[in-house]
Amino acid sequence: MRVIVVEDNILFCDYICNFLQNADYQTVKAYRLAQARQVIARSVREDDIVLADLRLPDGESTALLEWMREQGYTCLLYTSPSPRD
Repeated sequence: MRVIVVEDNILFCDYICNFLQNADYQTVKAYRLAQARQVIARSVREDDIVLADLRLPDGESTALLEWMREQGYTCLLYTSPSPRD
């Protein structure tokens, strides 16, 4: 099984991918919604999972979730609070 990790924080994305790889998952990184759509459209497999941050620089991943649901894919959405200025 492969996990497509959509996260704009590069260090956090690396951390998630390393954790998943240590659990024997293959991972693909996407740092923006547009990049995630390209990866999914180009190479998604039936058993892939997309793990996506809610807020990304080019929009919210709810749009990606809606599109994926229409296509019959599985998606897990997560978010974490950002430090306030």
